[in-house]
Amino acid sequence: MNLETNITKNTNYQYNFDQLISPISCNQFVNSYWEKKVLVIKRNNPNFYNDLLSFDLVDTIIDQHRMTGDNFRIAKQGEGIAPSKFLNADGSYNLNKLYAYYADGYSLVLRYMDQAWSPIKELCFNLRQTISHNVKVNMYLTPPNSEAYLPHTDAHDVLILQINGTKKWNLYDSIYETPLVESIQPRLKKEMLCNLSEVTMDAGDLMYIPRGVPHHAFTTDESSLHLTVGIFPVQMVDYITKSIMTQALGNRNLREALPFGYLNDNSSLQNFISAMNWETIERQIREEVMQTQIQNTLENELTLHQRLLPNKHFKAIDAISSISLKTKFKKQENIFCKVHFESPFCRIIYNGNTIRGPIKIASVFEFVRDCNDVFLLRDLPINNDIHKVKLATKMVRGGLLSIVE
Repeated sequence: MNLETNITKNTNYQYNFDQLISPISCNQFVNSYWEKKVLVIKRNNPNFYNDLLSFDLVDTIIDQHRMTGDNFRIAKQGEGIAPSKFLNADGSYNLNKLYAYYADGYSLVLRYMDQAWSPIKELCFNLRQTISHNVKVNMYLTPPNSEAYLPHTDAHDVLILQINGTKKWNLYDSIYETPLVESIQPRLKKEMLCNLSEVTMDAGDLMYIPRGVPHHAFTTDESSLHLTVGIFPVQMVDYITKSIMTQALGNRNLREALPFGYLNDNSSLQNFISAMNWETIERQIREEVMQTQIQNTLENELTLHQRLLPNKHFKAIDAISSISLKTKFKKQENIFCKVHFESPFCRIIYNGNTIRGPIKIASVFEFVRDCNDVFLLRDLPINNDIHKVKLATKMVRGGLLSIVE
């Protein structure tokens, strides 16, 4: 099995990971802060995130993006408001009610902003390519002299991007370092919190909080708008689990059911486990862990998780019927593209989709993967002109290629 990748980048990207953590380098972040300790970057530049989000756009984003009630939360000191209290009959958000709750000291929390606002969607796309882990973004709008949640820990790492206003943060020593991602965290009591550190976040600042660090945030005399970029890392336990599952495909012992009625007879389970050839199983799993196949599987999952960014593509689909050997094509921007070989088939894998074909068209997939410029249909490295049209049509339909006028 072989795997190669390529990515076309949108030159209009306003933010990437290096820019977010500047002036420190990515190496400094990984060596000194990642999963280790809090990082605070003070910029004295309130306009730093202007191209990402602004306070004036909050109403518009809420009004135009009709997400489910579960994606929108209203909270004050840990107490939430049921979605039925702020949704219209058609499922849209009632802005008048949101304004009233905000005036009463409630924070508005819009989850999955990467699905609601294109600049943030682009940011997440770029971050995933750098850190190789999934990211999600929530927006927090908090009125003056208020707090959304009581002290708590998150079971994922976060980047705090302070967009507007000021917010105070109280941070404490970790109680349970590096918890399992997305595990349920215990309710924190005051006596569990120790070694308070206070941080003031002004517009343009950034803070990184590793998972497991107790914290809570509140406003004083002015409101606050910030984004929380949640980083959901693939853990070593995930890597090993996938290795075991892959090994189970070829090892019948790992696929066997536990003894019939084992919950009623503990000895039967112990005998079953003792009879396993653990030396062979452990050796095979170690070998599997060291192979690149699991890495490829994880990369495929991340690629398929990526969403296409809107790029006026419906117009290209309208032009499919007029495709000829003289038609010009270009790979869409913001495409993370890979070619995957599994004889006798090959696949081109890209944002949220995959196109499969016989191994004989692998050269076409490789050409598209590697070409970041405009090309003519006749340039595709395959002799059959009819197949050229069919392949190009499939790649336009799937959002991989655009037709250039």
